[in-house]
Amino acid sequence: MVKIQIVNERHETVFMEKVFVYQGHETITVSTIDFHIVGLYAIKITVDHKHRYLRKYKWQ
Repeated sequence: MVKIQIVNERHETVFMEKVFVYQGHETITVSTIDFHIVGLYAIKITVDHKHRYLRKYKWQ
C-alpha cells in the first residue's frame, strides 16, 4: 500500500490517494489533479506506514 499526499504551504492536504503496488512495479499512476493556484507544494509518499519520501516543488 502506497499513500500519496500533496500538501500546500499551509500544510493543508489538497490531494490524497492510496494505491496498491505489486512487487516489481516501479511506476505509480494516480488520478489526474489540476492545480490552479500558484504556490509551493510538498509531495509525501508513505509505503506500508514505514518509509516516507518528501519532495517540495513550486507551481508557477
